[in-house]
Amino acid sequence: MTNRAETIMAAIAPLLTGLTTTGANVQRSRAWPVDALPALTIQQGSNTVNEGEDEVFGAILRTLEFSVISQIKGISLLETQLNQIAAEVYAALTADRKLGLAYVFDVRLVGDSEPELEAEQDEPTARQTMTWRVVYEHSETSTEV
Repeated sequence: MTNRAETIMAAIAPLLTGLTTTGANVQRSRAWPVDALPALTIQQGSNTVNEGEDEVFGAILRTLEFSVISQIKGISLLETQLNQIAAEVYAALTADRKLGLAYVFDVRLVGDSEPELEAEQDEPTARQTMTWRVVYEHSETSTEV
């Protein structure tokens, strides 16, 4: 068995692979520069216990945050391209609000960061971070069930 937060993170990449704008350029926890742009990077954020919310007997409700970072390069309309990627990511992640996992209750967009534009490379580049939250449950005795 695997930690439920890990299975949630593993379920996200396939949902974002094959988008019209970014294609197969999707990776988790990328720590090095991106060569093939446009691309998406998926990063895990905080994973907190939802204290005091309608607790299910024998289960713990949690909220897992994750980020989807879009990166592009080009000579014009960088913000327009970022907005198109954001629309595609939104459609992909909200097509099934449970991400195909029985223990997930909901996935929600928290918000998008301001676009970061950089003109110091051979072509201008830009990036934007989309922050998401997933509410899920696991056993009181194990994060795997």
